[in-house]
Amino acid sequence: MCYNGEGVSQDDAAVSDGFARPQTRSYLGASNLGEMYYNGKGIAQDYAAALVWYRMAADRGDASAQGSLGAMYANGQGVAKDYVQAHKWFNLSGAAAIDAEIRDHATKSGTVFLPR
Repeated sequence: MCYNGEGVSQDDAAVSDGFARPQTRSYLGASNLGEMYYNGKGIAQDYAAALVWYRMAADRGDASAQGSLGAMYANGQGVAKDYVQAHKWFNLSGAAAIDAEIRDHATKSGTVFLPR
């Protein structure tokens, strides 16, 4: 709620503190905190810290964080440029997104399809 300002005033500092607490380190919280560090939203911009948080979320299968890691490796932000790592993370991101699409379809329709 503080992240988007829904029902309360937007408070990026409170959000970053909340996401960083061990008990709230979900992949979504880690991905959001990575985004905040990457963009310098409410906290100082820090690509190295963004990389750590994105990696935590990416290792748990978060497609958005995997794509963000791919971009960071491709652009050399917080790490040395590494096109092999960028390719790996972009591929994992695409696969995770397809898996989510399959799960969503199966949940809604009761059937499973495989994309071609």
